Amino acid sequence: MATPPPIQKTRQLVISGAREIFSGQFLAGGSLFTNALKESQHSSIYTLLLLTARLTKNHTTALKLCMNDPHLAQRDHTFRYWCGRTYYDFGYKKRALKLIKMAISLGGAFDHYVATAALMAWQLGRKREAQGLFSSLIKSDPWLLKTWLVPNYLTGIIQTIEELFGTFQFKAQLYHNLAVFAWKGKLPDLADHYLIRAWNAYGVVPPSLYDLKLQIVKSLEIPSQTVALLRKSLARYPNHIPLLFERAHLLYTMGSKDQARALLTRLVKRDPHSVPILTRLGLLNVEAGHLKTGRRYLSYAQARKAISPEYHFAWGLYWQRAGNYHKALTALKRAANLESTSLHYLTAYMALLKVTGKRDALLESQKRLSVLQRLHNRLAKAKGEFRRRYEKLVRVRAQVQQGASPLWPNPCGLQCSALKAYQTMRRGTPAPVGSLLAQLAKRKPLSPTNPGNTLTLKFTLPSGPSLLLYHFFYSLRPSRL
Repeated sequence: MATPPPIQKTRQLVISGAREIFSGQFLAGGSLFTNALKESQHSSIYTLLLLTARLTKNHTTALKLCMNDPHLAQRDHTFRYWCGRTYYDFGYKKRALKLIKMAISLGGAFDHYVATAALMAWQLGRKREAQGLFSSLIKSDPWLLKTWLVPNYLTGIIQTIEELFGTFQFKAQLYHNLAVFAWKGKLPDLADHYLIRAWNAYGVVPPSLYDLKLQIVKSLEIPSQTVALLRKSLARYPNHIPLLFERAHLLYTMGSKDQARALLTRLVKRDPHSVPILTRLGLLNVEAGHLKTGRRYLSYAQARKAISPEYHFAWGLYWQRAGNYHKALTALKRAANLESTSLHYLTAYMALLKVTGKRDALLESQKRLSVLQRLHNRLAKAKGEFRRRYEKLVRVRAQVQQGASPLWPNPCGLQCSALKAYQTMRRGTPAPVGSLLAQLAKRKPLSPTNPGNTLTLKFTLPSGPSLLLYHFFYSLRPSRL
């Protein structure tokens, strides 16, 4: 077998390392990046090692790497940028801004470079310089809601890989990989950004890209868009199992359980080892009263190491209908504990507690239900607010880009004000941006605890520790700007 050339092997190691990183295996990913550096000494790999150190909280190691200033990385703009961010986090703000400016001179005025420089200059009190940078950013692209405006470490790895693969011939596969990484990194809009580029680069779009697009659209939680895309996808790939499983799930949620069960029965013949298909088919058969068939499918899922909450819920429902309430309670409780925020699993467990007269456990579960209902109300409110604001701003952006006069939201907010400034600049008139930059700086986007598209809700279950619920929106939340 022929040995692959160094650059090809380097790229293979980098992609493998990224797959480990986006699976949460940071040390394994860093090890593969180190091997990649040994293969080719590519300057951008130093950036990947720097970012891996930050991900593993070895911040001092990252700072030392920047202070050592490897000769090969001295003209790498990704390394300069992330060293700038690292120096900033250690309080060396003037040095940090100098490095960000070097990144711009070496690599170009990327939006996130310019945004970072503007924010750092503002923090240093260089208001005129900061406003000039921010004006150029808005004039280039006024959309401040993108999650990569001030990138986190995972976004940095994605962007650095794109830079490292700059001469790679197969752009469609590269962008496809980056879209998958962004999706795993809980960055739907960045995943969509790369997906569109992959879509346009492919001669024939593969079914897996339709799968990913469907997941991204689902994150917007607009059912009509999800249904429309699923129909379009199935028209292109009518026999693709993941899309057909989504179709079955849609039928199930719409109450067409018989149709969903019939579709899954056909699918399991084509993919008899799929745990999700076996589990859902077992559940649907139990719900339809076909206990023997349901148990058979659930047993198949069990043999394949099924562990999902839905799997335990299906067994709970089976044992309940089979009259074994002890086993049913055990399985339903396990489902409710595995998915601790699920109202569906908890209420099913509570219903059986009531039937079996388990008064103490029922009272405890009622307290838990009360906590979860308040939690879900808070989440629903936040989701509704995001959808309303985001959809309005998308419409306004389209109107501004078309040169129309939009109906501005009231109150306008930072993103809306940025679009107004952009419109003013397009007319050749300078727009004051100092107040916008001041508002953005107050959010401290250079040192976020979580990505800006994250909603964190804290709750405490009865007789349990405090827990955190994370929800990741499609883009930055307008209410957070």
